[in-house]
Amino acid sequence: MNNEIIFIFSLKVKIYNLAALLRSVFSPTLSTEIGSRYVTWHSEESMIVVLNVDGSSFGNLRISDFGGVLRRNDDNWLYGFAENVGISTVIHVELLALYHGLKAAWEKGYKDVICYSDSTLVVHLVSTMVNPWHHYVAIINNVQDLLQRNLSVQLKHSVSEANLSQISLLN
Repeated sequence: MNNEIIFIFSLKVKIYNLAALLRSVFSPTLSTEIGSRYVTWHSEESMIVVLNVDGSSFGNLRISDFGGVLRRNDDNWLYGFAENVGISTVIHVELLALYHGLKAAWEKGYKDVICYSDSTLVVHLVSTMVNPWHHYVAIINNVQDLLQRNLSVQLKHSVSEANLSQISLLN
């Protein structure tokens, strides 16, 4: 690893992605044991891929990171991602999570996506006309550009516990 510093969550995501790839190569099916939860999201029968995204910050202008998972609607793992962005704000990392998740779905060829975010503000910002002077106009425009592609995306709000229950499968 060339003596690079890797955050434990990012390392877990990379290991999990590699393990999922190896399972898919050597096994005819890929499944994940989920277990029982009090708060869950419900898979949608008509969609192919479910994207859960989340950003976190220990307060505004503090150490921040984001992550997400792509799953088939039958709960089978497809892809996960996580990144530390250093000092940032909650809204910034929530927008980054959405952008990176939609970009990953697009690059992997998933055209029908239901995306869950626990930030109503992010869902609102990317669903409406953005003020050209907004602090995060560039990333909002990038998300809106992805939404304009040949991609069917439903943006939905979920309570943070439901969203986190999908992402926490990495731990």
